Amino acid sequence: MIPRCRRATKVGSGKPPSTTVSGTTAHDRHMTTFRAHGFVRTSTDRQAFDRQVDALLAAGVDREHIVIEAGVSGQATKRQGLDELMLPVRPGDAVLVAELSRLGRSTRQVLELVSRLTEAGCTVRSLQPSLVFDGSPVSTLLLTLLAAVAELEVETLRGSSHSRV
Repeated sequence: MIPRCRRATKVGSGKPPSTTVSGTTAHDRHMTTFRAHGFVRTSTDRQAFDRQVDALLAAGVDREHIVIEAGVSGQATKRQGLDELMLPVRPGDAVLVAELSRLGRSTRQVLELVSRLTEAGCTVRSLQPSLVFDGSPVSTLLLTLLAAVAELEVETLRGSSHSRV
């Protein structure tokens, strides 16, 4: 059985991978060191999370910086995986998700989480679609629209499955 929340296990030769990535910010002329964190969520224990983990690894997130929240609904108010994700993040870090819907099911929940992260000085990056949310007015507008469309899609699917019963 998959634990509800855990760090992805490290694989490879006993040598740990690099934990930092060098990058520059638009506000700095010097190099800033930041870390990429990944977040994976599945709604049920039966769903595979390998595709999400593979996408984050391909995007440059080290395996030990990926938090997996398996079998937890995006609507849950208490999510241990998100709490674990928030612990090591620091200003300048980036939080990556394979899809925006992995952050939560409701528009409000996604906006609150991304707001918490951007207020802490982090950026949030969705791989599908490929977008970066940094707390700017334009990224907040885009995030609101995409989260609302994702919520509508879930509610529409839920409504159509209930009508078939």
